[in-house]
Amino acid sequence: MDAFSRISEEFHVPIVEDAAQAIGASWRDRRAGSLGAAAAFSFYPTKNLSAYGDAGLVTTNDPALAEHMRHLRNHGSAHRYYHEEFGWNSRLDEIQACVLRVKLPTLDQDNTRRREIAAAYTNQFCRLPVKPPPVFADRKSVYPQYVIETPQRDDLRQFLGAKGIGTGIYYPVPLHGHEAWLARGMPSYSLPESERYASENIALPMFAELTDGEVEYVISAVEDYFSARD
Repeated sequence: MDAFSRISEEFHVPIVEDAAQAIGASWRDRRAGSLGAAAAFSFYPTKNLSAYGDAGLVTTNDPALAEHMRHLRNHGSAHRYYHEEFGWNSRLDEIQACVLRVKLPTLDQDNTRRREIAAAYTNQFCRLPVKPPPVFADRKSVYPQYVIETPQRDDLRQFLGAKGIGTGIYYPVPLHGHEAWLARGMPSYSLPESERYASENIALPMFAELTDGEVEYVISAVEDYFSARD
């Protein structure tokens, strides 16, 4: 953010945060959503603060920008049947708002639990031939996923699946490898580090309701996989 802020100031370009998976996270005691001119959050059902369907939120400290976004979400209208600009029908459904109001009070508690699970994972996995997510002293992650990296990703995933442990891949194809990119005649090139990560990342179970026993079961299974290959 220091570097982005310098660029923003020099070229007068506002910073818009993609905080879709970062609600409750912080950098130098500043919460995600407060670092730029505006920030977008997602409440998709898999997020840390999740609705029962599609939902989202925008934060800003700029009153004029906030009013502009209120217009945009409601067909560009501040008053019914009068439209000052083109907008969308992006109003938050009341049912989704009700779900979020119930879940919001426990968000910090749930994120703390995610950090506890992540710490337990990292404490054990740092001894294995995998790369756990980095830990930084100046920020708090909320671990929407817990992702490790290993060249044996596919075999490990199959091994864990046989033990009833679900895993995910975020994401299997880098942006420059998607058909939509190539179909538009965009340049074809290689980004070796992105491609390596796409082939090696595996997300392990991570949600606040995991019990200590379930966390230990995941850890033991990963350790068993690598011990059998020593």
